[in-house]
Amino acid sequence: MKKMAQSFVLLMLPISLIFLGGCSSSKKTASAPAAATQPATSQQAPAAVISGPYIGTWSFTVTGTPDGDTKGDMIISQAGNVLKGTISSGGGQSEIKDLKIVNNVLTGLFDYNGMSINMTGTFNGNSYEGKVEAQGYAFPMTATKK
Repeated sequence: MKKMAQSFVLLMLPISLIFLGGCSSSKKTASAPAAATQPATSQQAPAAVISGPYIGTWSFTVTGTPDGDTKGDMIISQAGNVLKGTISSGGGQSEIKDLKIVNNVLTGLFDYNGMSINMTGTFNGNSYEGKVEAQGYAFPMTATKK
């Protein structure tokens, strides 16, 4: 059991570094394993929306990571027929690849430290609720439009 807990911490450390930019002595919590993530692709998909309530800056919080909760910004924009997105926090900024929004549901991937992080969620007006997943673990993500 101790070895399993150590393995979990080693797997989750890169995810928490994305959002925190370093280690901290925050609470240690775990989440149930999630479904396997899909591999990242290098092509940007056509936009599912031309404009609308999704475009803008969203203040997000990811909860329950091994190093505690994380806050940052998710920025969604559009260039021609392509949605673009970035996610940033104290750990830096990453492009959201394969960003799609269909029927208020966002899907996308971002890379960090050689890992592909899958994100999914649903918009409801000026709020967003979803999750980020990597290596079989998922953490809740909520956001509010600024």
